[in-house]
Amino acid sequence: MPKPTFFNLPDDKRERFVAEARDEFARHPYDSASLSAIIARLGIAKGSVYQYFDDKRDLFQWLVLEAAKHKKMTVARHMPSTELPFFERLEAMYVAGLEFWREEPLWARLSLRVLEPSKDEKLEAFRRTIQRMGLEFVTSELEQAKREGAIRTDLDPVVVGSLMLATLQHGLINAYLARAGLDLSHLDDDPARAAELPETDILHVVKATLSFLRDGIGS
Repeated sequence: MPKPTFFNLPDDKRERFVAEARDEFARHPYDSASLSAIIARLGIAKGSVYQYFDDKRDLFQWLVLEAAKHKKMTVARHMPSTELPFFERLEAMYVAGLEFWREEPLWARLSLRVLEPSKDEKLEAFRRTIQRMGLEFVTSELEQAKREGAIRTDLDPVVVGSLMLATLQHGLINAYLARAGLDLSHLDDDPARAAELPETDILHVVKATLSFLRDGIGS
């Protein structure tokens, strides 16, 4: 996590540092992302980074948590203020997730980097923690859906939750990109391309996904 010296930076310098670091990790898998490239673009001494973070992994993990904050704020803006039935709630969450890609494509691309394999064993432990937290959230939604009578009571929440988590993480954005003839590799060169994709396609992709889920798990 950031050292106190990081928060002592003037706002403009801190924001530029975050933007450059975010862009580097958005465009490259963790193992090939380069602190030297970040430093070169910032025009600062190499040792400066270590005044702010312990190492590359420390910086990346903090950025992943920052990406989660940005996503949470985006979802909050797009979620209805009233309580919805399970599938309507799921639709709203899926739409909000794709809106995150349109509104903050660099943070969104970075957020998926933590799910990619890495040679760094400590980062792998962090990835498993992120995955576990995501699965706990989805399974809690499924348990509530059971209580509401919205889905079959014989379903295993962990199995279904794992499948839904994959949909929330990679499935939706891959389906959305496919409508434009793109995939995630195209966003490595220019993550901001996600912001240019048609907003009208979001609802199409979400409704198609929900139709599939209803047929499989609906009561």
